[in-house]
Amino acid sequence: MRTNLQTEPAPTWRFVARKLSEIVVVVLGATFFMFILTHIIPGDPIRALFGFRPPPPDLLAELRDQYGLDDPFLIQYAKYLRNLAQGEMGYSVYGAPVSGIIARGLPLSLRLLGITVLCQVTIGIGAAVVATLFRRRFVSVLIQGTALLVLTIPIFAIAYTMQGVFGQQLGWFPVRGLFGGWRSLVLPAFTLAVVSTAIVVRMAQVQLLDTMEAPFIKTHQANGIGRPRLVGVHALRASLVPIVTLIAATASQIIAGLIIVETVFQIPGVGYSVYEAIRAKDHNVIVGILVMAVLFVVVVNLSADIVNGIIDPRIRQE
Repeated sequence: MRTNLQTEPAPTWRFVARKLSEIVVVVLGATFFMFILTHIIPGDPIRALFGFRPPPPDLLAELRDQYGLDDPFLIQYAKYLRNLAQGEMGYSVYGAPVSGIIARGLPLSLRLLGITVLCQVTIGIGAAVVATLFRRRFVSVLIQGTALLVLTIPIFAIAYTMQGVFGQQLGWFPVRGLFGGWRSLVLPAFTLAVVSTAIVVRMAQVQLLDTMEAPFIKTHQANGIGRPRLVGVHALRASLVPIVTLIAATASQIIAGLIIVETVFQIPGVGYSVYEAIRAKDHNVIVGILVMAVLFVVVVNLSADIVNGIIDPRIRQE
Protein backbone atom coordinates (compact mmCIF):
# COMPACT_ATOMS: atom_id res chain seq x y z
CA MET A 1 0.00 0.00 0.00
CA ARG A 2 1.48 3.31 -1.13
CA THR A 3 1.15 6.48 0.93
CA ASN A 4 1.39 9.95 -0.48
CA LEU A 5 4.04 11.73 1.59
CA GLN A 6 3.69 15.01 -0.29
CA THR A 7 1.40 17.39 1.51
CA GLU A 8 -0.81 19.78 -0.36
CA PRO A 9 -0.11 23.51 0.02
CA ALA A 10 -2.24 25.17 2.66
CA PRO A 11 -5.23 27.14 1.35
CA THR A 12 -4.49 30.81 0.78
CA TRP A 13 -7.07 31.93 3.37
CA ARG A 14 -5.47 29.78 6.08
CA PHE A 15 -2.02 31.05 5.14
CA VAL A 16 -3.26 34.67 5.35
CA ALA A 17 -5.04 34.03 8.67
CA ARG A 18 -1.85 32.66 10.22
CA LYS A 19 0.10 35.69 9.03
CA LEU A 20 -2.53 38.06 10.41
CA SER A 21 -2.33 36.40 13.82
CA GLU A 22 1.38 37.18 13.90
CA ILE A 23 0.62 40.92 13.71
CA VAL A 24 -0.82 40.92 17.24
CA VAL A 25 2.34 39.43 18.74
CA VAL A 26 4.62 41.77 16.80
CA VAL A 27 2.63 44.90 17.72
CA LEU A 28 2.53 43.96 21.41
CA GLY A 29 6.27 43.38 21.49
CA ALA A 30 7.01 46.56 19.54
CA THR A 31 4.78 48.80 21.68
CA PHE A 32 6.30 47.41 24.88
CA PHE A 33 9.83 47.98 23.59
CA MET A 34 9.03 51.52 22.42
CA PHE A 35 7.31 52.32 25.70
CA ILE A 36 10.53 51.39 27.49
CA LEU A 37 12.60 53.56 25.14
CA THR A 38 10.40 56.63 25.63
CA HIS A 39 10.78 56.32 29.41
CA ILE A 40 14.55 55.97 29.10
CA ILE A 41 14.78 59.27 27.18
CA PRO A 42 16.03 61.87 29.68
CA GLY A 43 13.81 64.84 30.47
CA ASP A 44 10.32 65.54 31.71
CA PRO A 45 7.69 66.38 29.04
CA ILE A 46 5.69 68.50 31.49
CA ARG A 47 8.72 70.55 32.51
CA ALA A 48 9.60 70.96 28.82
CA LEU A 49 6.33 72.85 28.33
CA PHE A 50 7.60 75.67 30.53
CA GLY A 51 10.98 76.00 28.81
CA PHE A 52 13.57 77.51 31.15
CA ARG A 53 10.96 78.74 33.62
CA PRO A 54 10.41 76.48 36.66
CA PRO A 55 6.74 75.39 36.75
CA PRO A 56 4.66 75.97 39.90
CA PRO A 57 4.77 72.78 42.01
CA ASP A 58 0.99 72.49 42.32
CA LEU A 59 0.47 72.91 38.54
CA LEU A 60 3.27 70.43 37.84
CA ALA A 61 1.67 67.84 40.10
CA GLU A 62 -1.76 68.43 38.53
CA LEU A 63 -0.47 67.99 34.98
CA ARG A 64 1.53 64.88 35.83
CA ASP A 65 -1.56 63.35 37.43
CA GLN A 66 -3.71 64.36 34.44
CA TYR A 67 -1.41 62.60 31.99
CA GLY A 68 -0.77 59.62 34.29
CA LEU A 69 2.97 60.18 34.42
CA ASP A 70 3.16 59.33 38.12
CA ASP A 71 1.70 55.85 37.57
CA PRO A 72 4.02 52.83 37.56
CA PHE A 73 5.37 51.87 34.15
CA LEU A 74 3.26 48.72 33.73
CA ILE A 75 0.07 50.58 34.64
CA GLN A 76 0.88 53.28 32.08
CA TYR A 77 1.49 50.59 29.47
CA ALA A 78 -1.74 48.74 30.34
CA LYS A 79 -3.72 51.98 30.05
CA TYR A 80 -2.11 52.68 26.70
CA LEU A 81 -3.02 49.22 25.36
CA ARG A 82 -6.61 49.66 26.58
CA ASN A 83 -6.91 52.99 24.84
CA LEU A 84 -5.20 51.67 21.71
CA ALA A 85 -7.72 48.82 21.49
CA GLN A 86 -10.46 51.49 21.57
CA GLY A 87 -8.79 53.45 18.78
CA GLU A 88 -7.39 56.12 21.11
CA MET A 89 -3.70 56.97 21.20
CA GLY A 90 -3.84 59.53 23.98
CA TYR A 91 -3.03 63.21 23.85
CA SER A 92 0.06 65.28 23.21
CA VAL A 93 1.49 67.32 26.05
CA TYR A 94 0.05 70.31 24.19
CA GLY A 95 -3.46 68.84 24.41
CA ALA A 96 -3.87 67.72 20.78
CA PRO A 97 -5.03 64.13 20.18
CA VAL A 98 -2.26 61.91 18.82
CA SER A 99 -4.63 60.41 16.27
CA GLY A 100 -5.27 63.91 14.90
CA ILE A 101 -1.54 64.60 14.60
CA ILE A 102 -1.09 61.35 12.66
CA ALA A 103 -4.13 62.02 10.46
CA ARG A 104 -2.80 65.44 9.46
CA GLY A 105 0.67 64.24 8.50
CA LEU A 106 -0.15 60.79 7.09
CA PRO A 107 -1.30 61.84 3.56
CA LEU A 108 2.00 63.62 2.84
CA SER A 109 4.07 60.74 4.20
CA LEU A 110 2.07 58.19 2.21
CA ARG A 111 2.80 60.14 -0.98
CA LEU A 112 6.53 59.98 -0.30
CA LEU A 113 6.32 56.28 0.60
CA GLY A 114 4.25 55.50 -2.49
CA ILE A 115 6.76 57.20 -4.79
CA THR A 116 9.59 55.32 -3.09
CA VAL A 117 7.96 51.88 -3.52
CA LEU A 118 7.09 52.71 -7.14
CA CYS A 119 10.73 53.60 -7.84
CA GLN A 120 11.90 50.38 -6.19
CA VAL A 121 9.61 48.22 -8.31
CA THR A 122 10.08 49.98 -11.64
CA ILE A 123 13.51 51.62 -11.64
CA GLY A 124 15.17 49.22 -9.18
CA ILE A 125 14.11 45.96 -10.80
CA GLY A 126 14.36 47.44 -14.30
CA ALA A 127 17.92 48.63 -13.74
CA ALA A 128 18.88 45.23 -12.28
CA VAL A 129 17.49 43.46 -15.36
CA VAL A 130 19.41 45.81 -17.69
CA ALA A 131 22.63 45.37 -15.69
CA THR A 132 22.24 41.58 -15.85
CA LEU A 133 21.40 41.64 -19.55
CA PHE A 134 24.52 43.68 -20.38
CA ARG A 135 26.79 42.00 -17.87
CA ARG A 136 30.48 43.00 -18.07
CA ARG A 137 29.63 45.93 -20.34
CA PHE A 138 29.80 49.64 -19.69
CA VAL A 139 26.06 49.93 -18.99
CA SER A 140 26.23 47.28 -16.25
CA VAL A 141 29.33 48.84 -14.70
CA LEU A 142 27.68 52.27 -14.76
CA ILE A 143 24.47 51.04 -13.10
CA GLN A 144 26.24 49.07 -10.39
CA GLY A 145 28.82 51.79 -9.78
CA THR A 146 26.13 54.44 -9.39
CA ALA A 147 24.14 52.24 -7.01
CA LEU A 148 27.24 51.53 -4.91
CA LEU A 149 28.15 55.22 -4.81
CA VAL A 150 24.66 56.14 -3.58
CA LEU A 151 24.84 53.53 -0.82
CA THR A 152 28.08 55.00 0.53
CA ILE A 153 26.52 58.44 1.09
CA PRO A 154 24.35 59.04 4.20
CA ILE A 155 20.79 60.00 3.36
CA PHE A 156 21.01 63.33 5.20
CA ALA A 157 24.04 64.25 3.06
CA ILE A 158 22.03 63.46 -0.08
CA ALA A 159 19.17 65.61 1.23
CA TYR A 160 21.41 68.62 1.90
CA THR A 161 23.09 68.15 -1.50
CA MET A 162 19.71 68.16 -3.24
CA GLN A 163 18.77 71.31 -1.35
CA GLY A 164 22.02 73.09 -2.24
CA VAL A 165 22.21 72.13 -5.92
CA PHE A 166 18.61 71.95 -7.17
CA GLY A 167 17.04 74.26 -4.60
CA GLN A 168 19.46 77.09 -3.85
CA GLN A 169 21.84 77.20 -6.83
CA LEU A 170 19.56 76.21 -9.72
CA GLY A 171 16.30 77.28 -8.08
CA TRP A 172 14.31 74.49 -9.72
CA PHE A 173 12.52 73.32 -6.59
CA PRO A 174 11.63 74.78 -3.17
CA VAL A 175 14.23 74.17 -0.48
CA ARG A 176 11.79 73.43 2.34
CA GLY A 177 8.12 73.49 3.26
CA LEU A 178 5.07 73.15 1.00
CA PHE A 179 5.03 76.61 -0.53
CA GLY A 180 5.64 75.29 -4.06
CA GLY A 181 2.77 72.82 -4.30
CA TRP A 182 3.66 69.46 -5.86
CA ARG A 183 7.15 70.77 -6.67
CA SER A 184 7.86 70.82 -2.93
CA LEU A 185 7.70 67.02 -2.82
CA VAL A 186 10.11 66.36 -5.72
CA LEU A 187 13.38 66.67 -3.79
CA PRO A 188 12.14 64.86 -0.65
CA ALA A 189 10.67 62.02 -2.73
CA PHE A 190 13.84 61.66 -4.81
CA THR A 191 16.06 61.70 -1.72
CA LEU A 192 13.96 59.05 0.04
CA ALA A 193 13.69 56.83 -3.04
CA VAL A 194 17.27 56.94 -4.27
CA VAL A 195 18.90 54.98 -1.42
CA SER A 196 16.26 52.23 -1.17
CA THR A 197 16.19 51.87 -4.97
CA ALA A 198 19.97 51.49 -5.03
CA ILE A 199 19.66 48.63 -2.51
CA VAL A 200 17.14 46.87 -4.78
CA VAL A 201 19.41 47.34 -7.82
CA ARG A 202 22.40 45.78 -6.08
CA MET A 203 20.62 42.85 -4.48
CA ALA A 204 18.24 42.10 -7.36
CA GLN A 205 21.12 41.79 -9.81
CA VAL A 206 22.93 39.42 -7.46
CA GLN A 207 19.79 37.26 -7.36
CA LEU A 208 19.35 37.41 -11.15
CA LEU A 209 22.98 36.46 -11.77
CA ASP A 210 22.59 33.50 -9.42
CA THR A 211 19.41 32.40 -11.20
CA MET A 212 21.13 32.65 -14.58
CA GLU A 213 23.42 29.81 -13.48
CA ALA A 214 20.48 27.50 -12.73
CA PRO A 215 20.10 24.32 -14.85
CA PHE A 216 16.69 25.29 -16.23
CA ILE A 217 18.18 28.52 -17.63
CA LYS A 218 20.93 26.50 -19.31
CA THR A 219 18.23 24.26 -20.81
CA HIS A 220 16.27 27.22 -22.17
CA GLN A 221 19.50 28.67 -23.55
CA ALA A 222 20.30 25.39 -25.30
CA ASN A 223 16.83 25.45 -26.87
CA GLY A 224 17.68 28.74 -28.56
CA ILE A 225 15.87 31.24 -26.35
CA GLY A 226 17.49 34.64 -26.60
CA ARG A 227 19.25 36.32 -23.69
CA PRO A 228 16.70 39.19 -23.33
CA ARG A 229 13.89 36.66 -22.80
CA LEU A 230 16.08 34.52 -20.53
CA VAL A 231 16.82 37.48 -18.23
CA GLY A 232 13.61 39.51 -18.50
CA VAL A 233 11.15 36.62 -18.32
CA HIS A 234 12.50 33.30 -17.09
CA ALA A 235 15.23 34.47 -14.66
CA LEU A 236 13.12 37.37 -13.37
CA ARG A 237 10.09 35.14 -12.79
CA ALA A 238 12.21 32.64 -10.84
CA SER A 239 13.77 35.47 -8.79
CA LEU A 240 10.53 37.24 -7.86
CA VAL A 241 10.17 35.66 -4.41
CA PRO A 242 13.55 36.83 -3.02
CA ILE A 243 13.20 40.20 -4.78
CA VAL A 244 9.74 40.82 -3.29
CA THR A 245 11.09 39.79 0.13
CA LEU A 246 14.02 42.19 -0.33
CA ILE A 247 11.74 45.13 -1.17
CA ALA A 248 9.59 44.40 1.88
CA ALA A 249 12.70 44.18 4.07
CA THR A 250 13.62 47.77 3.16
CA ALA A 251 10.39 49.09 4.74
CA SER A 252 12.02 49.83 8.11
CA GLN A 253 14.93 51.58 6.37
CA ILE A 254 12.45 53.71 4.41
CA ILE A 255 10.67 54.72 7.64
CA ALA A 256 13.96 55.79 9.21
CA GLY A 257 14.82 57.74 6.06
CA LEU A 258 11.36 59.35 6.09
CA ILE A 259 12.05 60.94 9.49
CA ILE A 260 15.36 62.38 8.26
CA VAL A 261 14.01 63.59 4.91
CA GLU A 262 10.89 65.25 6.32
CA THR A 263 12.98 66.95 8.99
CA VAL A 264 15.57 68.30 6.55
CA PHE A 265 12.96 69.55 4.05
CA GLN A 266 10.49 70.54 6.83
CA ILE A 267 7.66 68.53 5.30
CA PRO A 268 4.83 68.36 7.89
CA GLY A 269 4.34 64.61 7.71
CA VAL A 270 4.47 61.99 10.44
CA GLY A 271 8.27 61.80 10.19
CA TYR A 272 8.63 65.48 11.04
CA SER A 273 6.10 64.99 13.87
CA VAL A 274 8.40 62.33 15.37
CA TYR A 275 11.28 64.81 15.33
CA GLU A 276 9.17 67.50 17.01
CA ALA A 277 7.90 64.99 19.60
CA ILE A 278 11.44 63.90 20.48
CA ARG A 279 12.43 67.53 21.02
CA ALA A 280 9.42 68.07 23.29
CA LYS A 281 9.84 64.69 25.10
CA ASP A 282 6.23 63.98 24.05
CA HIS A 283 5.99 60.27 24.86
CA ASN A 284 2.44 59.69 23.60
CA VAL A 285 3.16 61.15 20.18
CA ILE A 286 6.42 59.22 19.84
CA VAL A 287 4.85 55.89 20.76
CA GLY A 288 1.72 56.55 18.69
CA ILE A 289 3.62 57.33 15.49
CA LEU A 290 6.10 54.50 16.01
CA VAL A 291 3.19 52.08 16.48
CA MET A 292 1.87 53.24 13.11
CA ALA A 293 5.35 52.72 11.66
CA VAL A 294 5.44 49.18 13.07
CA LEU A 295 2.02 48.47 11.56
CA PHE A 296 3.27 49.77 8.20
CA VAL A 297 6.34 47.52 8.27
CA VAL A 298 4.27 44.52 9.39
CA VAL A 299 1.63 45.09 6.69
CA VAL A 300 4.30 45.47 4.00
CA ASN A 301 6.01 42.25 5.05
CA LEU A 302 2.65 40.47 5.40
CA SER A 303 1.74 41.57 1.88
CA ALA A 304 5.10 40.28 0.64
CA ASP A 305 4.49 36.91 2.33
CA ILE A 306 1.04 36.66 0.74
CA VAL A 307 2.38 37.58 -2.70
CA ASN A 308 5.22 35.08 -2.33
CA GLY A 309 2.73 32.41 -1.24
CA ILE A 310 0.71 33.03 -4.38
CA ILE A 311 3.81 33.01 -6.60
CA ASP A 312 5.26 29.86 -5.02
CA PRO A 313 2.77 27.43 -3.39
CA ARG A 314 5.65 25.68 -1.60
CA ILE A 315 5.84 28.68 0.77
CA ARG A 316 2.26 28.04 1.88
CA GLN A 317 3.14 24.38 2.40
CA GLU A 318 6.01 25.31 4.72
